[in-house]
Amino acid sequence: MILFCLILIFLVYLFFKNSNNTETTGSKTSDRYDQVFKKRGVRSYQLKGMYYRKLDASTHSGHFMGYASPENNQHDQFAVAIYNDDNEQLGWIPKNNYKLHRSIIEWDDSRALAFGKLGYRDEWYGYVYILVGLDEDTQGLIIDLVHNSIELSSLMKTKDKDVDIYKRIFNLDIKISESNKSYNCTEFINVEVGKSIISSGSRKFEQNSLWGELILLESYGKLIEAMSDRNRLAVLKRIERAKLELIK
Repeated sequence: MILFCLILIFLVYLFFKNSNNTETTGSKTSDRYDQVFKKRGVRSYQLKGMYYRKLDASTHSGHFMGYASPENNQHDQFAVAIYNDDNEQLGWIPKNNYKLHRSIIEWDDSRALAFGKLGYRDEWYGYVYILVGLDEDTQGLIIDLVHNSIELSSLMKTKDKDVDIYKRIFNLDIKISESNKSYNCTEFINVEVGKSIISSGSRKFEQNSLWGELILLESYGKLIEAMSDRNRLAVLKRIERAKLELIK
């Protein structure tokens, strides 16, 4: 009888112990999924699921601006969908990003600004940058940087550039450099004016007697020094001429 009572007491002890462990484990799991990122900032991800969105390569390829939206679906309870500014869903970030999901809900009222790029070569590919928990001023600065970098990239690919395009190129490059001093975006905005642009731009400025614009090219000293001897000397000669013209 005593042995039976001892066994019964032991079984009751095991029952309550396992019950408490289950509650504790469940609580820890819940706490884990409620976590946000330790740091606010810009997060980058590969885009997934574009195939299922029935996108058109002729209209959806290239840069996009939009937003990230935390959602819950049958495939991923921590899903984060990516939309463009026309409210078209482009895809998803990889599954089970519970910290991103929670951070956008808590810090960005369930809608975070995003930008990225899509491409199609036999299949869709792309990436997205999401602004997580940033204040409005910083968001505005970054979005302006993105717009400027997209325009700069497009202008540099333009054939038969006229003098106005060159002026715009260098103006945008200066704006991007100045903005990067306030918030360093070089990790995801890497459009740069190259040596060939400086060389051809200096020639165009000289032909149009734009001496002030020519002198401003002196700020690209490192790139000028990296040019071939012929191009470097030609650019430096144009800059020196501009200085003489302005003091006449």
